Amino acid sequence: MNKTTCQYCAGNGYVHVAVGGSETCHYCEGTGVEKDEMVIKQ
Repeated sequence: MNKTTCQYCAGNGYVHVAVGGSETCHYCEGTGVEKDEMVIKQ
């Protein structure tokens, strides 16, 4: 499976916040991979 790196956190799984420090990237939920690539199998 080809994984696409999250464009918001550059695949790090976290983003730097303006107030200092970092937090989990909300777009990829810390995985570093775009949600579009994470298909839920049913």
